[in-house]
Amino acid sequence: MSLRKLLVVVTALSGSILGATTAHASESIGWTYVETQLKIGGAHFVANGDVVEVCDFFDDRFGIVGYLLDSNDHIISPKVHAVGRNRCVARVKDLPEGKALRLKVCATYGGHEYQCKRSRLGAA
Repeated sequence: MSLRKLLVVVTALSGSILGATTAHASESIGWTYVETQLKIGGAHFVANGDVVEVCDFFDDRFGIVGYLLDSNDHIISPKVHAVGRNRCVARVKDLPEGKALRLKVCATYGGHEYQCKRSRLGAA
């Protein structure tokens, strides 16, 4: 290969490498459900916008609460409550990019949490 062709290839490659964009480390968390004999409610986290959405599927006097925990299980977002058949509530919490987190979802009744589930780790 001639020196001229080699310089053209190196220049083209360096331009594509330098022009590449970096990927965000965000990772949404899919639905995490609270279950008795049925899935009575659930929540999920959308990393693009830092949104927690909680849904209650039944009108059974129980509500559903969801909130974010850091990797050490410390609460890092306000609790989001949904009560009533097919009721969903979404809240936005601005989080630092790439922050490791998980979602905790529980049934609620009388101010107490029941049947809590923790999701896998995700990232804001």
